[in-house]
Order: sequence, then C-alpha cells, then structure tokens
Amino acid sequence: MNIDKTPATRADIEQYAKEHFGTSVEHLWAKSPSDGILRRPDNGKWFAVLMTVSRERLGLSGGGRVDILNVKSCELLTGSLLAESCVMPAFHMNKKKWLTVLLDGSATMQLAVGCLKMSYDMTAGGGKNRTVPKKWLIPANPSICDLDEIFAGNGGETMWTQKAKFIQGDTVYIYITAPVREIRYECKVTETGLKYSFFEGAAPENAMRLKLVKRYPDSCFDRERLEKFGIKSVRGARGVPDALAAALESESGNSAL
Repeated sequence: MNIDKTPATRADIEQYAKEHFGTSVEHLWAKSPSDGILRRPDNGKWFAVLMTVSRERLGLSGGGRVDILNVKSCELLTGSLLAESCVMPAFHMNKKKWLTVLLDGSATMQLAVGCLKMSYDMTAGGGKNRTVPKKWLIPANPSICDLDEIFAGNGGETMWTQKAKFIQGDTVYIYITAPVREIRYECKVTETGLKYSFFEGAAPENAMRLKLVKRYPDSCFDRERLEKFGIKSVRGARGVPDALAAALESESGNSAL
C-alpha cells in the first residue's frame, strides 16, 4: 500500500495493519461490535483502537458519527501532533499517553500511518521479559500436516516454528486454515528457543515444543462460531479475545487421539 497524502479511512488502516504488522482487528465489546483493537502479535499489547463515535461526543460540530483511531503517543511528539486539526486528546483513553486521529477525511494516510507506526513501536516492550503465560491463536495448514496423525505418533507432542515471543507455559490454540477453518487443538508450550529442521535437508529454524491438552470435536469452533467472537481469519500468531478464551476453556474435548 502506498502511503501518501490521500485521506485516511478505517479500511485503509485495517489493511495496512494486516500487510505490515500481521494483525487484524479484534472486536472485544458486545455493546459496540464495530469497535475493535489492533494487538501486537509478538507480545499481545494493544497498539491501536478503532471506534465509531458521534461527533457530538468528540466536541465536534455537525451531526452524525465518525471513525477514529486511538494510538499511543510519544511525549515529545504529542504537542506537535495536537497542532494538527485532525488530531485531538484521546477519546475514552488516557489522554496523557494516547491520541485520537479523526478518520473523517481530514487526516492523510501519511499522518495516520505515521501515528500507527509510532504506537506500534512504543508497545514493543514486554514480550522478551514476560513471565506470565498468555493465550495464543496460531494457524496450521491442513495440506502440509495432519496434526491428528502427528500427535498420535509422538505421544501428544509436536515441534512448532517459533516466530513470536512465546514462553514456557503459554497456551496455544491451533486454528486449521481453509478449507477446514476451525480451532481443533489446545496445546501447552513446554519448551522454547529450540532449533529444528522441519523438512529433510532444510536449515534449522527457531522452534518450540507443544504438548496436546485438548482436541475439540470437529465443527465445535467452526468459522461461523468464531465470527461471533470477532475472528474471521488467522494469518499468524495472535492473542485470544477473552470471551473466546472462556468458551474454549469451558468446552470439553479429548486429548486421546
């Protein structure tokens, strides 16, 4: 996507986040289903919030509603950014640490993406030194591997490429991509920082070891059900929305394959 002085739209921001940060909007709030957050895939931190609010609530003239982008702000740049007519103190966030960018045609893609990158960079910390386990959702291509067969043949364990900052004790839910499109497995990360050749003759890659905890029945967490939790696709490692995590934990399964 070219970054220029054309007006920024919410769709543009979402597309940029997918292409450059490998993350998609997570819709967390039932009372405002169109609102959502962008989360760093490596440490799970929010770096942006996309919302649609009334102009009146923002103190703007005119009626109707407007899309906004909330981003974390660098203190040294806050003053100069607030001088822009399309930037204001954060709506519904900490006004000392966050800013709101209007996506009503007044902000350029250059400015909006600059703010998005700033926020992404400012939320980089925390993954490397994290000690509290978290929940992840990762994709698996069914045309490459049969996980039922792999788990059955390896005592319920498998090696997995480690592209994000997983730690021992993290929970990993494996989403089987097209044509299946459903979550099939819950695993626990038992080792990280390993090196492993996933194909004969291939160079070793960063890897981790997963232990199967639960296998969900087919179609239990299919595409239709996942969309209710704001999950439309899984292209890379990402955090799990709280509501989905609760549903996954409460669902019974079978670890014996």
